[in-house]
Parts: sequence; C-alpha cells; structure tokens
Amino acid sequence: MLIKKVTLKNFRQYREEQTIEFATDKEKNVTIIYGEMGCGKSNLFSAINWCLYGELDGVGSDSEIVNKAALSEASDMGDVETVVKVDFSHDGKNYHCIRTLKAKGVSLIKDKGGNERFTYLPEQELYLCTIRGTGECERDNDPTRTIHSILPSEMRKYFFFDGEKIDELSKSGHEDEVKNGIKAVLQLDIITRAINHLKQVCKEYDRKLEMYSTGELKGLYGRRSEINDEIDDLEEKQSELQNERSKAEKLKSEYDNRLLELGEIKEQVEQRSRLENRLEDLNDEFKNNELKMKDVATKSFIVLSERICNEATKIVDQKRQKGEIPTGIRETFLNDLLGNRICICGRHIKENSPEERAIQRRLSDTKPGKIEELILELPGKLNFLSMEAGRIASDLEGLHNEKTKINYKLEETEGEKMNICESLKSIETENISDLELKREETDDRLSKLKIDLSRISEQIEDLKSESNTLKGKIDKATTKEKRETELKKNSCVAEQSRSVLEKINERFIHDMKEEIQAYSQEIFGSLIWKSSQFNKALW
Repeated sequence: MLIKKVTLKNFRQYREEQTIEFATDKEKNVTIIYGEMGCGKSNLFSAINWCLYGELDGVGSDSEIVNKAALSEASDMGDVETVVKVDFSHDGKNYHCIRTLKAKGVSLIKDKGGNERFTYLPEQELYLCTIRGTGECERDNDPTRTIHSILPSEMRKYFFFDGEKIDELSKSGHEDEVKNGIKAVLQLDIITRAINHLKQVCKEYDRKLEMYSTGELKGLYGRRSEINDEIDDLEEKQSELQNERSKAEKLKSEYDNRLLELGEIKEQVEQRSRLENRLEDLNDEFKNNELKMKDVATKSFIVLSERICNEATKIVDQKRQKGEIPTGIRETFLNDLLGNRICICGRHIKENSPEERAIQRRLSDTKPGKIEELILELPGKLNFLSMEAGRIASDLEGLHNEKTKINYKLEETEGEKMNICESLKSIETENISDLELKREETDDRLSKLKIDLSRISEQIEDLKSESNTLKGKIDKATTKEKRETELKKNSCVAEQSRSVLEKINERFIHDMKEEIQAYSQEIFGSLIWKSSQFNKALW
C-alpha cells in the first residue's frame, strides 16, 4: 500500500478541507511533517486509520472526532460533516477511499458537573472505488474486506504510527504483539486454521475407526483419541497461559516506564533492565551448555571401555611381535582364546557360553583371510576409541567448568538485581515503593507462568511421542476390512495433510523471519532501532 494523498475536513484540529500530498518518487520518497506539540501530527495517523478501518486509535469516541469549532458554528439542531479521503495504490491498482461522519442534530448541553459538551446523532459511511486508467471509478461492494485483504487491521499499527510507537514496540512485553502482527500480514492464520481443522477431522476419523474396530485395535484407537483430547486441553491451557504471560509482560513494562519517569531512580531502573537482559542471555547460555553436555554424555560409554581398549591393544601388539598376526591367525588367535579360556578383555570364557559359541562360529563361518583383515584393522580402531574416550572426558570436564562459571555469573547478576529491587522498595517515597511492590508481584507471576508453560510443553511433547508410538502399533494391528480400510485411508490423508501443512508453516515462518528481520533492521536502523528487542519479538 502506497498512500499518495490524504484530505481531511473537520477532523479534530483540521478545520474545513485540507490536503496533504505525499512524495511517491522512487528516489525522493520521504515526506516530513513538522509541527509543535498538539498541532495534529499524531491525529493525521488517526485520520488515516479511521478512514480505512473505522477505528479510533488515540481518540476516545465518535464525539471527539468532529472539529469543535465546526460544531459550535452549527445552528441549533444543525448538521456538521466530517470527511477523510485517502488516495492510495496497491499491486498496480489505484484506490480512492472516503469515510464520512455526519453529526446530525447538533446541540450544546451541560452535564451534572456544569461542563458543556456537544451532542449529536452520528451517521457513518465508507466508500471505496478502484480508479481505472481512463479515470473512471468502479465502486467496491465490500470495501472493508478489500482493505483488510490489502493490509489487515492487525498490522495497520505497525505502518501508521508516530515516532513514539517505534520505541514502544522495541520494549519488552510487545514481542507477541509484533509476532502476531507479522503472522497476520503474511496470512499465516489461514495455515493455522487449516491445521486446526485437520486436527478435528483426524479426531473424528479416530472415533469412527474405534467404532468399527474390535479387540486390540479398538483399544489403540480409543487411547489415541484420549491422547488427542488431552493434547487439545493442554494446548488450550498453554494458549491461556501465553496470553496471561503477554499481559503480565506488558504490565511489568508499564511499571518500568512509570518508574523511569521518576528521575531520582532512573539510573537504578535502567541498570536493573540491563541486568535482566544479562540474566536472559546467561540463562540461554546455561540451557545451551546443558544440551551440549547431554549430547556428549550419550557417548560416555566409550570412556568406560578405555581400559579394555588399552588391554586389547597390548595383546594385539604382543601377537604381532610374535609373528602370529596376520599369518595363521585363524588357528592360533581364536584357538588360543578357546584353549586359555581368557578373552582379550581379561574375562573368563565358560564352556557352552555365548562367547564360546561366537568364537566357534568365527572359526567355521568366516572366509579365509577375513579374520586377518579384521585383526589388522583392530589396532587402529582401538586407538581411535581410546582417543575418542579421552576427548569425551575432556569435553565433559570443559563443559562442566563452563557451567560452573555461568552459574556463578547468574548468581552474581541475580544478586545485583535483587539489591536494586530491595533498594527501590526501601525508598520512603510512596509512589516508588508502591510501584516497585506491584512490579515485583508481576515479576513473580511471570516466573510462575514460565514454569507452568515449560511443564505443559513437556507434557504435550510426551503425549505426541506416545501418539506416534500408537500410530505404529495401529498400522501393525489394522485389519483389511473394507469399511475400516476406507476410514483409515481418509484418516491418513488428513494426518499427512496436517503434517505437510505444519512443515510448510514452519519452513515459511523460518524463511520469512530472516527476510523480515533483515529488511526491518535496514528500515529502522536509521531510527536507532533496538535490534536486540526486535530479534526477540520476531519469533
């Protein structure tokens, strides 16, 4: 959407008809609107929003739209008309949008407090047309739908706002607001609705499959239906908690802003904000460290085999020095193991044991030369295992030391933050201590919400894992009855469609996030955009 011209008549400070034309040249495309506070800069954005969407951002109600001077000049029970026109282009088409509000039967009354105010009956109308190349207008029968398809209402606040909005959006607590806006303008809600619809379709097929199934299969479908219901309940709870968290973050941000307005403690509040950001970074480091430790720990069994590998290497070296490797290894090496009843790891080989049978199989089944080849490769593999064991032990030790350092920094930073909090609470000024207590309550609530959300996420993942396991069991137990086969086929189509859409959604979000982030940083870079906050907001 490229706005070319805005015309206002009797809207707030704008008396009579006034027009502002915007620069649309590819090279010279910036229009600067300058004026003292209260002269109507912000109301220009309010007028554009009102014209296109009929919504009154920053304006109380219809009664506050109409210019007061125009109302006062109206004769008793007269009419006043407020008009905003917006000319814009989009996707190669030109549009002309007009919204009017007729104040009918204007009269001046006094309320109980003795204050005078105007009353009237408002009549509002929206007109939108597409301008053809010939200059003719083709009226749109559904202007609201057309405007929302060009720029959804949820996204308008990120395009039509004054400079203060940039700072507001960059503050903590607005991440979900920005994220939801981006999803809206990319129309990702369509994919989300399709996923939710297919989930319901899958549940319905499961119910029918349970109805037509018997025995083990009936129980499996029944359990999967229960799991899906549990997941739905948990996801609903998760959504509620996320909304609560978003509100709590905004409330906390408001308390911070109000505390910042009190100049005497501004430095302390700013320092606490820096410490909280530092805590977030340290917590991320701590989590990443734990993930690395888990990854390395899954291979730690190799460390336990280091002694055995060293012993095996010595035995192989001795055999090589005696000339028993590789010549005659089939008879000498394996027969020695059976004759001495001692494995290369030092363990006793019992008669008729699995170990003895394994060696005898090697003697009878292995092709000539194969054992020699394996034995020749053995020292190198044993050496690799020994080196790998040493590396794993070293990595675990390094990660553990790093974890200790991060934990120390966390405790130190948390201590500094708590000192500031206690200092603010102890200030005798009622405003400060009261605000700080409310902020602390909100912060505690946020911590509990984060814990609850983490717990629910784990439960959902566990249930999804169980559902996938059940799917495998169902596939094995499914009968070939015609009715059941048809239902299962439909269920699979719905399941696969949902799965594909989720993958498309995930990939699309990932790709668009990178594009939007790069483009947004380029745009807002000149406005000292707080990129660290925007990065958290994006996804």
